[in-house]
Amino acid sequence: GGRASTGPAARGRAETRPGTDPAPLQLPRTWTDNCYMTTLSGRTLGRMRTTFSGGSPDSPNSAITSSQDLFEPIWLDYASSFPEATLEFGVRVESVAESADGVLITTRRLVSGAEGYDGDSRGSNEDTRQSDSVESDWSGHSTGAVFSDETQTLRAKYIISCDGWHSTVREQFGVGFDGPRDLSSQVNCLFRADMRRFVPKREDGSMHGAILFWITDPDAYNGVFQPVDPLHEHRWMTQIGFDPSRESLADFTPERCKECIYSAVGASDFPIEVLSTNAWSMNASVALEYRLGEHGRIFLAGDVSCT
Repeated sequence: GGRASTGPAARGRAETRPGTDPAPLQLPRTWTDNCYMTTLSGRTLGRMRTTFSGGSPDSPNSAITSSQDLFEPIWLDYASSFPEATLEFGVRVESVAESADGVLITTRRLVSGAEGYDGDSRGSNEDTRQSDSVESDWSGHSTGAVFSDETQTLRAKYIISCDGWHSTVREQFGVGFDGPRDLSSQVNCLFRADMRRFVPKREDGSMHGAILFWITDPDAYNGVFQPVDPLHEHRWMTQIGFDPSRESLADFTPERCKECIYSAVGASDFPIEVLSTNAWSMNASVALEYRLGEHGRIFLAGDVSCT
C-alpha cells in the first residue's frame, strides 16, 4: 500500500545514486484528490481535496505518497548510516520485562535451512519475506514461521513496540481497545496494467490524477483504485470487499480479481497481471494505553496502537 513520507528524503536518495530516477518513488504531486467516478473509464462525479493537496503550515516539507516497497529501502539505508544502530530481520520478540533502570527483551530467531533463507537476517529482509517457512493467515499475520529453540536477551533503557496489529508486547500487557472493529473485510489486489487512458483528463488533455479513485456505478463492481506507480511500472492497487463468513482469500483467484477490475474500469480490452493478494479487516479503534509498565519504559506506536 501507499505510505506518506517527506519529499526531500526521497529526492536525497535519488541524488546520491547516479542514474537513479526519483520519479517512480512517488505519485505525481498533483495526484492528491479523492476522485469519485461511475467507473474509471466513465464520468467523474466529483472530487474532494485531501491533506496532501496543500501541504502543512507546520512543516517546510511537502508530503508525498510512495509505495512502501519503494520507500522502505530508503529508510533502511538511512538507519544503516548510524553506527550505533543494529538492524535485525527474522527475529521475533517473545516477551519483555521492565525494571527501574531498563527493559529486558527476549527474542527468538527464524531458523535457517528453509528454501530462500540463508540464516543471516541482518541487513536485509528479503530472505525472510521469501522463506517457505513463513506462512500467513487470511489477514497476513505470520502463522507458520519456524523459530529457533534458543533465545537471546537484549537490554535497553526504553523500547518502542511497533510490531503491528498482532503485537506480542501489547498482548503481554493485556492492553484493550476502544472503538468499533471488523467494520468490513477487504482483499488488497496489487496488479500491473497500463490504465493511463482511463485516468480523467483536463481540458488540455493532461491526466487529472488522484490519490484514490472511488467507483460508484451500481451496475459495476464498487471499490477503489489506488495508483501505486501508474506512469512507469503501471502498478495499481484495488480493494475488493468480501464476507469472511462466506469466503476466504483463496476464493479470490487471479481470474476473479481481473473480473472485478474490468468491471470497475468499465472496459476489458487491456491486459492485467495480478502481482499479489492479501486480506485485511477495517477497524476504527485505538489502544486504551500507549505507555506501559510500572516505570513507563515501554511505548506502543503504529498499528499496535490504532487500526
